[in-house]
Amino acid sequence: MEKRIIIGTLLITSFLISGCNPKKEDNTSKVDGTLQERLEKIKAITDVKKLSSGSSFKSVYSFRFEQYIDHNNKSLGTFKQQVELGFNGFDVPNVYVSTGYTMFYENNSNYDTNENEIAFLLKCNYVFVEHRYFDDSLPVDINYNDTNTWQYLTTEQAAADAHEIVTQLKRALDGKWVSTGASKGGMTTELYSYYYPEDMDLYVPYVAPFCNSFADTRMIKFINEEAGNVQYGETKAAQMRADILSFQIKMLEWRDTLAPTFYEYGLSQGANYSSYLTQDNLYDSCVLEFSIGFWQYYQDYTTLKKCLAMEETTSSQLANKQTACLNYFIGITSPQDVSINNEFTPYYIQAYQELGNYGYDFSYIRNALPEGVSLTVTPEEESMLMWKLVLNESQLALPRKELMYSKINNMLATTTKPFVIIYGSSDPWYAVRPDDVDRENISIYVNTKHPHGANISNFGSKVQREILTKIKTALGVE
Repeated sequence: MEKRIIIGTLLITSFLISGCNPKKEDNTSKVDGTLQERLEKIKAITDVKKLSSGSSFKSVYSFRFEQYIDHNNKSLGTFKQQVELGFNGFDVPNVYVSTGYTMFYENNSNYDTNENEIAFLLKCNYVFVEHRYFDDSLPVDINYNDTNTWQYLTTEQAAADAHEIVTQLKRALDGKWVSTGASKGGMTTELYSYYYPEDMDLYVPYVAPFCNSFADTRMIKFINEEAGNVQYGETKAAQMRADILSFQIKMLEWRDTLAPTFYEYGLSQGANYSSYLTQDNLYDSCVLEFSIGFWQYYQDYTTLKKCLAMEETTSSQLANKQTACLNYFIGITSPQDVSINNEFTPYYIQAYQELGNYGYDFSYIRNALPEGVSLTVTPEEESMLMWKLVLNESQLALPRKELMYSKINNMLATTTKPFVIIYGSSDPWYAVRPDDVDRENISIYVNTKHPHGANISNFGSKVQREILTKIKTALGVE
């Protein structure tokens, strides 16, 4: 399941405002005055507040942007979407940042997030936007058991939200525009280009996956056969993958001892488990997820080796080893990640209906199990297991739409807009990317030293300069 970068822990609060009168249409004439005056002259913008700006921006403002619940049926009313704007000038480029999730991070500001990298590097403006259905940006009152609640959570509606915000902010800001985002934000960047290609002068998605089915097989195959080959070399990577598998088997060997503790720890951290979930299938699923989490972010191979090397001859040695391994395990794959009806449920709803996800495949573990060690998950359960763990029964009854995968591939194969696309070579999500394209207007950079946190700044200096030159050229920056 999707792992996320430093997403905050703010709880979803409901804003039932679907009964509001539809907003009046704004015109497209320019507005003047100070930035705050310009924002307040745009009818769709409300609740403008000046925030602490830090050292990278002259000023930072938050505001609410009135959006239609259904852009194709404006009579349903409106809701307000949360936006943050970091300002350095009216004529500098503008970086539109889509998180794909909630906009708030652990420090409740977005100045130092990975997605704002271009704004930092070019000293320009950023517009940081929360995705509909997350945190304070709810089109309708969240009712997790009401399937009608989710019909407006689509890629088309979310892209229309972005289009409305950018169209109106172009009245106040004069510079060129670039859309960017990381992980799911990278997906929304490419989706924005699919629906509204002319809105931006440049698109820069970071580590953006697109699954080719609702149970994409590419990721699990990658983490068991290829992960780390480029970053560490084939010999060391093969040893790392073998040690990860040994750790997974050891954890399964200890299931009877550790699964109850693992389950209860999840409850203590606020997990809300589905009716399908048991202590054993939760535990086994997270054993599989461990290898994904290892390669996606952590790659703490030193601790892994220390855990495996601990003695277990005596009962006290065994207890100490189990405790160390469980702590390491939870640090990478926590049981509260497998939870229903929480602030990340909107992501899983999108994945289940329209975006797809990777599929569970325990065969690599199952084929390596020694005698006496087993899996509780059967091969017949694998294809739907993830969905049954993170969605409730009413959500599982939602209709599935056409996947966006082929549409994004077609967009990348035909768009005339410039793209700079960034990946990390050992990132499991790199395995479920769109098809690579060889076109003059699309530049793809694969960071061989970093996984899901790959960005411009952690490339070598020569590649950094090359990427920045392409970005500056597209945005007209010296």
